[in-house]
Amino acid sequence: MKVTYIYHSGFLVETEPAVFLFDYYKGELPAFPDNKPLIVFASHKHPDHFAFNIFDLKDHPGKAAYVFGNDIKLSEKYLQRHGINPAVKEKIHRMSPHTVLSLPVGVKGEETVTIHALKSTDAGVAFYVKAGNIRIYHGGDLNWWHWEGEADSFNKDQETGYKGEIAYLKELLEKEGKKELDAAFIPLDPRLKKACTYGMDHFLSQIPVKEIFPMHMWDDYGVIDRYLESQTGKEYAKAFYRQYDNSRLR
Repeated sequence: MKVTYIYHSGFLVETEPAVFLFDYYKGELPAFPDNKPLIVFASHKHPDHFAFNIFDLKDHPGKAAYVFGNDIKLSEKYLQRHGINPAVKEKIHRMSPHTVLSLPVGVKGEETVTIHALKSTDAGVAFYVKAGNIRIYHGGDLNWWHWEGEADSFNKDQETGYKGEIAYLKELLEKEGKKELDAAFIPLDPRLKKACTYGMDHFLSQIPVKEIFPMHMWDDYGVIDRYLESQTGKEYAKAFYRQYDNSRLR
């Protein structure tokens, strides 16, 4: 597995059977194999997770498919207004929370990628992806959002919703007999101030992860070092990636 950070919550993940592009909206796309299928994910419609430039990839030689959260609704007229051929809708799969999608992959379509959608605590969905022996989680905006100044009831609902979805993911892994994720892309949003670690802390306390990629940091990459200086962060430091400079990350 090869992971390349692009920008914000955007990552390119190359596996043996397929290439995955998650929540890309801007930044330089790295080169990737022409012969492998490409699956482009957009967790929800917020402009820092979805942009129409992803449809520039619709004619990828290895075949392209799009997997979107169910809040991304694209009518033919809407696509045309943005200069996009409505025929692309044939390549789009929309997912509601707690649904499952299987797509053929591999150079000859001989393998299958299985995608589970989790319910976001903000908009759209998060994705749990199985490709061969690889297990990947991309959170989108599924996070424990705890905002200063918000009502206690709102913040409590966020906590309850987030913990429920992570429990759902843990149950999926346990049913498969899997002990850990190979990669997890998890929000670490500095706008939440001291609460920015809540979601990361809870996720890592419940789900073992080989490689942890914080995201949604709004260019404040120092939040990674601040997290790793915390008591919880020190425990997971070896699994974290900190070189967010558009270079290849292992």
